Amino acid sequence: MNSKLATYFLLLISNSWGIERERIKPNEIYKFPVVVNESILKELLLLHKEIESKIKTSVLKIDYGEIENKINDLIFTLYGLSSIDMQSIDDFIIYSVDLFHKQEKSKALYPVLKSQMTEYGTIIKP
Repeated sequence: MNSKLATYFLLLISNSWGIERERIKPNEIYKFPVVVNESILKELLLLHKEIESKIKTSVLKIDYGEIENKINDLIFTLYGLSSIDMQSIDDFIIYSVDLFHKQEKSKALYPVLKSQMTEYGTIIKP
């Protein structure tokens, strides 16, 4: 399942990412726990078909952002994650991975604005 949750999980358990090389070993993918929910799987299948359709009908660059967000929302729901869990995963991917790749040019090192702190506080408030 290509999702933020799978990315987060694999980067946390990988033996080589960030140390030897910037990749996940194929056998590590099998460690991702699978949860089965028929209704969510049907929705994921429809989104997959939507992506296939867009690929077949368009020769221009396609923005999959909306579909990716739907997929991530379904995966988060499937695994029963709270909004705080979701925000933590987003932050890890946005900032930690960016810091690893871009180092001193990473957005993780940008100054934090007061408006960002206020917004973040509303997101993680239980």
